[in-house]
Amino acid sequence: MATRRCFGCVRALALGLLVGGVSAAGPSGAQAQSPTPLLGQLRSEDAEVRLQAQRSIESWYDRLVDGLIAIVAEEQQVYAQEGDSKLLAVQLLGHLRAARAVTVLADNITFGPREIDESSPYVTNPCVGALISIGKPAVEEMLVRLRAPELSDERVISLYCLVVLFVEGPRGADLLAEAAGELEEGSPKRAQIEDVVERIRERYGPEQTAPEATPAGEPEG
Repeated sequence: MATRRCFGCVRALALGLLVGGVSAAGPSGAQAQSPTPLLGQLRSEDAEVRLQAQRSIESWYDRLVDGLIAIVAEEQQVYAQEGDSKLLAVQLLGHLRAARAVTVLADNITFGPREIDESSPYVTNPCVGALISIGKPAVEEMLVRLRAPELSDERVISLYCLVVLFVEGPRGADLLAEAAGELEEGSPKRAQIEDVVERIRERYGPEQTAPEATPAGEPEG
């Protein structure tokens, strides 16, 4: 329940930053606006005022996403508490479904809590949850990375596979099998991916549906 409440705070913060005109560095002078004027301007009878309000919101959205990406890019591998700034930034990018954040989230796929919670991948690996929320663009990036010869970290490989499977469902097994088929025969990575594919097909079969993804950072159930 605490995690769900935190999610509400994250969503509210995202909206506040977006429509309230708060930059990554905080409100400053004429740049800072309360939500009411911008939203009110969208209802204006003047088309130019409405268009300007739209451009302002788009501009703040871009600044917001860029600021969150910068936080996630920081060299921090673990977090100690639920309100950690990097953790919140990861969750926000997932809620915003910011496709251009896929690279930085994939780079930080192993970012997680100091004390591992094996009950949910969304708690242990918040970047996984964010990537699942982003969806198809994340799958494309995971498959590119899985094909990369230099990738050998077993944990990272497993997490990339997890993203593909939760976004695509049973079809994800086919995508992973295709990617594995392009790797060197007998390589440890190919064997690991093929093992994941086999286990998924044994569990769900061609007519079954894989578990639906939950929002970024939010545990199932």
